[in-house]
Amino acid sequence: LVQRRISAKLGENKILVEDVVTNEGFEPQDHMMLYHVNLGFPLVDEGAEYIFPSEEVIPRTDLAAQHIDTWSQFPAPIPHEQEWVYYHRLKAEADGTVWVAFINRDFGGGQGLGLYLRYNINALPWLVQWKMCAQGHYVTGIEPSTNQVDGRTRERQEGRLIVLQPGEQRRYELEIGVLTN
Repeated sequence: LVQRRISAKLGENKILVEDVVTNEGFEPQDHMMLYHVNLGFPLVDEGAEYIFPSEEVIPRTDLAAQHIDTWSQFPAPIPHEQEWVYYHRLKAEADGTVWVAFINRDFGGGQGLGLYLRYNINALPWLVQWKMCAQGHYVTGIEPSTNQVDGRTRERQEGRLIVLQPGEQRRYELEIGVLTN
């Protein structure tokens, strides 16, 4: 069971997503959670950048590895390009809070525009970065996650799969906000 609460305060430029996942069954259940935050134009544009406090950046594929030196920058559209995916291990505050952002400093003639996420890496230890730079499919995803994205079998083999016992709960909180300059 997933119980979700989405809240906002009038006049603020952020929302808060709070989820409680409960295994209401009688058997242990595999559990994976990923918040897929998709961004497009006008945020996604040539020169936009990812601001992540990354301690480690792991490319998911050989193609992504070819572009690892520019993981933090978004390029101009590339005809027929495939996705580039990176796993990030982040440096957090003492309580586990981490802030990540995607910003376009050139938006509005230099006014700038961005989006940030705030969450706790004790609950969501992975940040998955999805870059789709293809012409006509120009988008990115910033995805706080409990796991990498290669499926339960791989996560189980790597010892990262979470198993919720009957009655066990996991809590997640994600703040999503707009940066206006």
